[in-house]
Amino acid sequence: VESHTKPPVEKYFPHLPVRKQESNRVHLLRHLKEPDKRIDVLSGLGLGSQSPIHPAFLVLGVDLDEGRIRGANERCLHFLKACETLVRAQNPPSSGEQSAANGSFFARSFGPTLERHVTFLDHCRPLAVTVRNTYQYLKHILNQLDSLEDWEACRSRLLSAIDEFRENCIYLAGVEIAERASASIRPGECVCTFGYSSVVARVLERAWYGSQKVRAARQDTVDSLVLKPTGTDCKPVLFSVIVVDSRPYFEGRRMLARLTKAGIPCEYTHIDALPSLVHKVSLAVVGAHALLNNGYVLARIGTAQVANIVASVSHAPTLVCAETYKFWERAHSDAFEYNELGDPDDIWRGPRGVSSDPNEGLPGLGPTGLPTFYTGPNLLDWRSNPKLRLLHLMYDVLPPELVSAVVTEKGTLPTTSVPVVLRVKQAASYSL
Repeated sequence: VESHTKPPVEKYFPHLPVRKQESNRVHLLRHLKEPDKRIDVLSGLGLGSQSPIHPAFLVLGVDLDEGRIRGANERCLHFLKACETLVRAQNPPSSGEQSAANGSFFARSFGPTLERHVTFLDHCRPLAVTVRNTYQYLKHILNQLDSLEDWEACRSRLLSAIDEFRENCIYLAGVEIAERASASIRPGECVCTFGYSSVVARVLERAWYGSQKVRAARQDTVDSLVLKPTGTDCKPVLFSVIVVDSRPYFEGRRMLARLTKAGIPCEYTHIDALPSLVHKVSLAVVGAHALLNNGYVLARIGTAQVANIVASVSHAPTLVCAETYKFWERAHSDAFEYNELGDPDDIWRGPRGVSSDPNEGLPGLGPTGLPTFYTGPNLLDWRSNPKLRLLHLMYDVLPPELVSAVVTEKGTLPTTSVPVVLRVKQAASYSL
């Protein structure tokens, strides 16, 4: 679909074998890549001790391939961290080469280096829209630094640009979205959310603490912002949350743990049981992977079903919370033209475990979400059945008629404002 925008992997890895794809694939989606996750990505690509890829990107690629890093913001944060490591590891040319103080040499040499590493990540797992847009931002910064003569100054400027992007487009944008979206949650509201979204969790925490001053703190490796009250006289806005979850990752458990830790009353349900509880819902708040140019929302699989049930049964509005760096120039209206195919073994096994055995999943995240009570058929040898194919779509598309508004750091916008925001951001980048 995007062969005109991405260089083929053979450009940077001409001697690497083509990564083996799944044999039993759904014909409708054969245009999408579906690598065999049982084969380690590094051994499959023949990357050994003489790898041209920096170790930070090797670790990131393996974590992405095995599903240990999920979420649009989280994947982007890990990408930025790996880029910082790569920038610091970029050495100036030796004295026998061109001038060591030639700043343009840094910008022009680091560009292909970064492109090679991004291509490797895309080979491990298709790039998130957030990573694509961040990569375009870094290329734009490198073009600006092309005329900078001092090597260390160029490195420092690039590191500052990375830190500024992370602070403004992710951290501060999330805080601003929390301020705006929390104003839509009234006392007594029953809010429905799906899966886990760091932005949505921040919105609900901000609404719960109400007008009390809160402090934002970065937390653990996810670098998420957690809102905490600064005093003991907390007067929360009373509302409740229904956390909807689904297989195979059960990410709603993470949302449930975070909200209950903040003291928010929650109900936890599977997506199949939502119709029996949806009559309570007065507002739905969901996250997004990307917002498309035609107003459609690309989100984790199941989001469209949740929004459709909420709109059809309880006639409640649906708010989509997303930073503007998730806005994408692409436009499509279904989940078949562009999507990502996950590991089909996740459907019967659950998320892959930490052992070297690809058939061993994480405990408690199997077909039923229970540790030991599954007595259904064993699909370990499903590939040997020519009549059976497992399809694991990662995203679905939410039509704009199901979205009441999109809450961004720029304001609360209709879905039709996506192309306007993209044009404004493009004009601002050219004026720099």
